[in-house]
Amino acid sequence: MWITKEEIALVHKDEKGSIKTTTMDFWFQEMFLDADGKKTISEYLLFLIKQFHDSKMQIPDDLDQFMIETLLSLKNDLNAIEFTPMPNQLKEEFKNPIE
Repeated sequence: MWITKEEIALVHKDEKGSIKTTTMDFWFQEMFLDADGKKTISEYLLFLIKQFHDSKMQIPDDLDQFMIETLLSLKNDLNAIEFTPMPNQLKEEFKNPIE
């Protein structure tokens, strides 16, 4: 769900049925919002590099490692994204979050 115009939170039930809300730091949120079900990991790295380049910012030497660690955490720790062998459609709750 959107908390503000710039900040989102993940809302889900844990294994006991309790509702849990998780806010994300900048990079987790950016990568979550960029996950569209259509990009491969390699394509996403090129996308990030282009964003740095277009912003005239220095590309971090460890951008690839940072990206992979962040994506894995979004998948494994937050269960917010999934990796699939083929492009897929986003779940409705991710495509149209509540406000």
